[in-house]
Amino acid sequence: MRRSNGWSAAILGLALAGCHHGSSPPPQRYALGGSISGLTVAGLTLTNGADSLSPAAGATTFTFATRLASGTAYNVQIGATPAGLACTVANGQGTMPAADVTNVTVTCTPRSYTLGGTITGLAAGGLVLANGTDTVAPPAQATQFSFTQPVAFGATYSVTVQNQPAAGTCSVSGGSGTMPAAAVQSVSVTCTAPPSESLLHSFAGGTSDGAQPTGGLVLATDGQLYGMTYASGSGQAGVFYSLTTAGTYTLLHAFTATATDTGGPLGALIQGSDGNFYGTGQYGGSHLSGAVVQVTPAGAVTLLHSFAGGSADGSDPQGGVVRASDGTLYGTTYTGGGNNLGTVWKLATDGTLTLLHAFAGAGSSDGAYPRAGLMLASDGNLYGTTSGGGAHNAGTVFSVTPAGSYAVVYSFSGGAGDGGDPRGELVEGADGALYGLSYDGGAANLGTLYRLTKAGSESVLYAFTGTGDGAYPYGALLLGADGNFYGLTFGDGTSQLGSLFRATPVGAVTPLHAFAGGAGDGADPIGRLVQGSDGTLYGVTYNGGAANLGTVFKLTAP
Repeated sequence: MRRSNGWSAAILGLALAGCHHGSSPPPQRYALGGSISGLTVAGLTLTNGADSLSPAAGATTFTFATRLASGTAYNVQIGATPAGLACTVANGQGTMPAADVTNVTVTCTPRSYTLGGTITGLAAGGLVLANGTDTVAPPAQATQFSFTQPVAFGATYSVTVQNQPAAGTCSVSGGSGTMPAAAVQSVSVTCTAPPSESLLHSFAGGTSDGAQPTGGLVLATDGQLYGMTYASGSGQAGVFYSLTTAGTYTLLHAFTATATDTGGPLGALIQGSDGNFYGTGQYGGSHLSGAVVQVTPAGAVTLLHSFAGGSADGSDPQGGVVRASDGTLYGTTYTGGGNNLGTVWKLATDGTLTLLHAFAGAGSSDGAYPRAGLMLASDGNLYGTTSGGGAHNAGTVFSVTPAGSYAVVYSFSGGAGDGGDPRGELVEGADGALYGLSYDGGAANLGTLYRLTKAGSESVLYAFTGTGDGAYPYGALLLGADGNFYGLTFGDGTSQLGSLFRATPVGAVTPLHAFAGGAGDGADPIGRLVQGSDGTLYGVTYNGGAANLGTVFKLTAP
């Protein structure tokens, strides 16, 4: 029995010893991860030894799939970086505690790349390109440009022309976009050559040529230019002429300022639907007070009306005419009428002239002394200007219906804040407003460009400064095919002999040519421009040219 009990105790001891020295349970494992910021695109790979993961774009946290036991070393690194980003790891190394690690930080920031491109045709300095607040000023003849401030991946860019060069005009294409993960050198800046001005004819005066053109030109249906001069010719009263766009000049009629002819034309011609030209002469006619004339393309002149002056008629017309679709002509005279302060008239096709209005002058807040003709607007009414009169005796803009209902639309006040003494016809803009020029007024008292609604709300868009931009605009604006306005100033410019300018509808003025006078250029331009189908501008100057008696010039498409 004792031996048996002893064996049992021994067996029990062995069994207990086997239970105490057997395999232990597996150790507990913990998660490794952290936070991510700035991951705007896919492509990031994180590694920890052989373990890796690729967080999705926009992810803000990460956790490796393999959990680690306490005491295990870890080292989180960037395995692959997304295009356009630079990513770094903080708190990525350590020994695994008996807890999850969540403080590994991955920070991604955009890389920055250069922005630039190519330039063609930059003939002069002065060009400034801008991308936000960053600017670059390429020198003349530059073919490439690059901004100094790089642009971050994913940021937007917009390259614009901040300043045009001293000569020519530049535009940008492909200048806007979102910065990719590479330099952008595809922006294209194209510069056009500055407009080139040349003379088509220098007036010689005497009996064989005219002198001192004022009103401008008309580009006729036959492709030729037609115009009049104020002086010279065999009758010493001006001429009617034609001129090809290549410069071939033909004198078609010499005015005589007699009872059967007119003379001293100041206003511009128009061409009617019948192919004939219509205009006025300041002198001549049966009363020697001016006349309305029809001139054929061959130069045959017919007096349509001779002004008589007095209270029943006008005298001394200085502006051109406008022709309605029914053939009725409308115009103004500088004097005549009951107050001898000028008139508005219409002339029927049967030769009957009707005074629509006789100006009363400043004492009645009416205008006085209209120097320019009328404009037939889209509302069917006629609009014009007077150089004097009005509430401030600085001129007016007025309207008159074909039936003769008259109203002062606006009275100029002159001075620094407004224009004064307008001397040209109005033009209707694409917005239905009226645009015009005043001879003086504005901050420098050198004239203005203004906008006027038909309801009478006026704003000065630009005041000429006389520092290269022009002074004393004397004539009408031209609404160009590009939607901008073009006009002439009688004074200033680089040589103080007048300028040709472009103006946007909001009043940004760019000088295009400064007249230099002498044998090679005109001086003191007056009147209005015309534009050919190729964009070329044509006009006249009162002086300059070989004999200093005026010129016809052209300016290549601006």
